[in-house]
Amino acid sequence: MSKQSSLEYWWNWVWNPFWQHASDEVRMAYLKQHGASDEWIEYLAEPANGSD
Repeated sequence: MSKQSSLEYWWNWVWNPFWQHASDEVRMAYLKQHGASDEWIEYLAEPANGSD
């Protein structure tokens, strides 16, 4: 996925700081609250995924 323009700003200044500093419990609550599928939860649980 290309992260350019407003998505790049959101990714760098909103998503990454939130996700990197969230505990496992907060991450799981966020994913469940927003209806993430089991596949997304599994993918984002990998250490190298969810932020880059």
